[in-house]
Amino acid sequence: MKKLFILFFIAYNFSFSQFQIQNEIENHIKYLASDSLEGRKPGEIGNELAAKFIANEFQSFGLKKINNSYFQNFEYVSGVKPESETSLQIKIGSEEKTFILDSNFRPMGFSDDVNINGKLVFVGYGISSSKINYDDYKNLNVKGKIVIALRYSPITNDTTEKKEFKRVESLYNKARIAKEKGAIGIIFLTGPIDDEVPKLLRLRYNNDEGTQSIVAISMKWNDIDEILQSDGKNLRQIQKEINDTKTPNSFEIEDVEVSINVKLKKIKTQTKNVIGILEGNDIDLKNEYIVIGAHFDHLGFGGEGSSSTKPESVGVHNGADDNASGTSGMLALSKIFSETNQNKRSIIFMGFSAEEVGLLGSSYYTKNPLISLDKTIAMINLDMIGRLRGDSLYVYGTGTSSNFDSLVDAINSNYKFTLKKTRDGFGPSDHSSFYAKDIPVLFFFTGLHDDYHNINDDWEKINFNGEEKVLNYVYEIANSIQQNPKPIFTKVITEEKIIGDSRGNKASLGIIPSFGEEIKGAKISGTKPNSSAEIAGLKKDDIIIFFDGKEVNNLMDLTMYLGDKNPNDEVEIVVLRNNGKFAIKAKLGKR
Repeated sequence: MKKLFILFFIAYNFSFSQFQIQNEIENHIKYLASDSLEGRKPGEIGNELAAKFIANEFQSFGLKKINNSYFQNFEYVSGVKPESETSLQIKIGSEEKTFILDSNFRPMGFSDDVNINGKLVFVGYGISSSKINYDDYKNLNVKGKIVIALRYSPITNDTTEKKEFKRVESLYNKARIAKEKGAIGIIFLTGPIDDEVPKLLRLRYNNDEGTQSIVAISMKWNDIDEILQSDGKNLRQIQKEINDTKTPNSFEIEDVEVSINVKLKKIKTQTKNVIGILEGNDIDLKNEYIVIGAHFDHLGFGGEGSSSTKPESVGVHNGADDNASGTSGMLALSKIFSETNQNKRSIIFMGFSAEEVGLLGSSYYTKNPLISLDKTIAMINLDMIGRLRGDSLYVYGTGTSSNFDSLVDAINSNYKFTLKKTRDGFGPSDHSSFYAKDIPVLFFFTGLHDDYHNINDDWEKINFNGEEKVLNYVYEIANSIQQNPKPIFTKVITEEKIIGDSRGNKASLGIIPSFGEEIKGAKISGTKPNSSAEIAGLKKDDIIIFFDGKEVNNLMDLTMYLGDKNPNDEVEIVVLRNNGKFAIKAKLGKR
């Protein structure tokens, strides 16, 4: 009876109203996604201009500052650069050659900072996978040595085999395998069959990868070919034979010694969240808050995160849908709520930065909240809401409060969206940071498209009519939440195997990552209900340092190790908790 009464109360209090906001949406997106903002990359001028634009809009709508500012500044590691002492020498017989940084060699962003010396071993594509019965390290001792590995994988027409090769051919994974085999360093090169022009790999830094405990550099294939020729071998022929036969061809290079010294300096970048508050009118409820947020950063001129590495995709990534659309939506809602001035609870409107590099802005806020999270009753996230097609609208988090599912359905009776609902509160956007703090969330999204994360995501492709419709729908939902009884948080118990999940029967631990941590290990912000992690006893703020006997340096390591496992495998996990270290056993689940 109580549940039925609440549902009736909520439905009865709907006030269906259409706001004509298309012109404002269009103007906001045209500015935020203009070439002049240069892709709004965190730490760069376009991102700063976007932040100031959002703050000015907040001020014009009468939103209040927190601590006398609309900004919450934070910094993160955005990259690395080699120090002057970074060096490479190779001794062939009695002859020693010194190579030039950025001309003959370049460190990888995840390389360890040490000085190493060792013999040289060629390991083909550097792949070792029992699932495809392919092992470049078979019968090879690389302990204490430096290995050379080609990029990519052997060419194959078998779809299943190609998919498995693709899974293990990342440079990070190859470095991990080399480390596990005992190598102290790895040299990557693009082979002559893949690129006739010898090139070095770009120096990139990924927050998820952090640093591996192995030295990693790239070299040009012609320099390696010259070394191989001193041993009577030819790199092009070797690569061709591996491709043709699908058989590894690995060997130690005789009479060659290598010395590598890598010293990388982390580059810290300053960026900011933008936050404004609209105070509620109810004397009792105004101290409860709803967050309506959207990230305003994007990829700048591409690089890491871009969906294409083709030359024609080098240019400004304007991110009109991702996420000028969500930012304009957040601004439109802040204006509507401030003008109608009927809200009982207070609303925090928030533009997040550094979402594209790991939800860093929302993660920083939830770890350093300007308003106590105990007072935050719900979070609504808008990310890529500008490409409505066929009235299909994705809504995540419908299971994070007991009435959310019925709420979005009831209000949809006025809009007739084809709703694609997901109960879970976790997903690839900023609402995840709030759900991890036990806050009910709803995430609205109009779906992926071919222009995702590339230079073609421009304002001309935005469906402005569609976005206006989405925002009116979101307004009705947010307005209902701020007027009616406080939503009760619910942890979503998801089935371990999701029907239609293309990932198949792969192992799952069920942890919730903690993003933006500059630590060694994989820190978690919690565990999913009934997951392997929860059953095993893993807890919030645990730092996983070993997984099944293998060292875990970061979240990427843990992801890779899980990829090697199967559901129902039992593993030992070593964690740091409250300055203590202990081991637990876990039986892996299925995803």
